[in-house]
Amino acid sequence: MSNDTVIVQASDLFGMVDKVFQALGAPEDQAHIIADTLVDADLRGVHSHGAMRLNVYPQRIRGGAVSAVAKTHILKEGPSTILFDGGNGMGQVVAYRAMELALRKASETGVGVVGVRHSNHFGAAAYFANMAVERDMVGLVFTVSSVNVMAAWGSTDKLLGNNPLAIGAPAGDELPLLFDMAMSVAAVGKIKLASFEGRPIPKGWALDKYGEPTTDVSEALDGLAAPVGDYKGSGLALMVATVAGLLTGGALGSEVKDIFTNLGEPQNTGHTFMAIDIERFVPVSEFKSRADQFIRELKESNKARGVEEILMPGEREFALKEVRRKNGIPLSKEVVQQINQVAVDLGVTPVEGKSIEEAVNR
Repeated sequence: MSNDTVIVQASDLFGMVDKVFQALGAPEDQAHIIADTLVDADLRGVHSHGAMRLNVYPQRIRGGAVSAVAKTHILKEGPSTILFDGGNGMGQVVAYRAMELALRKASETGVGVVGVRHSNHFGAAAYFANMAVERDMVGLVFTVSSVNVMAAWGSTDKLLGNNPLAIGAPAGDELPLLFDMAMSVAAVGKIKLASFEGRPIPKGWALDKYGEPTTDVSEALDGLAAPVGDYKGSGLALMVATVAGLLTGGALGSEVKDIFTNLGEPQNTGHTFMAIDIERFVPVSEFKSRADQFIRELKESNKARGVEEILMPGEREFALKEVRRKNGIPLSKEVVQQINQVAVDLGVTPVEGKSIEEAVNR
């Protein structure tokens, strides 16, 4: 943290974001979901999907691209499956409802698969995979990104998003396993955040428009996000698009509209949510016990030179969330100024940020 960072309490941030979306026309219950997902991302250190998204979500609602009220409905239903229409509502609300349906189906039949069309950007995928974890189930989440930032391997045409996936599974005494990744080395939101904060990006995050590596933010935003694992990341992005977009009737390729520049048209974002009832395979207690054993074996294994601790997927984020619940969330002054301006414009009380010294000594 630097002098350009201020500390904001999670409860204060939640209250402000919640009121912003209610002021934009969202019903109270839906505004609560949106606020919870955004603040949860900031608590977990995933700032690219946190409150900084107020830089674009309100603009899209005001521009008519997104409905402030998610009027969702089921289009088709089978014993274990549902095709769900998001009604062009906020992606967080649509995703929450879709995962709830997947969990219901899993409790009834052992597995639930819900495909979604006519949705929007839903923030961090881990939030929705963790909904299954909290019900002692395995959760899987796939989504088509809200902006094309990658190319098919060997191309320079932006026809793929970084298309994230998340997988979560419960443990016993150990922290749950919660893996969330985009198919690019870095999410485009992190590049946007670097742009807001006026700093370069690390080597390996992005390519310029000619497909050459760059650390310049403007070249990166004009170019391509680098796929993780080169052709493997590109191939994974394509297949996630197949599961979340082709299967559901969501937008693909050139049909995807840029969340940041196209503020007036619906995106028709596609997602797919899966929940697996562990009890249908092995007793939950056995699963958790073996998960603990597996996690401990991995964490206690021989460390590579220079490595102090072997971390499990999601471990850092769970630990950080607990610390930030007590001590507050560090946000850049630029992000705080930006979200506060949105609040003021909507007649909502801005959030108060304290200096690091004030937060430590409070």
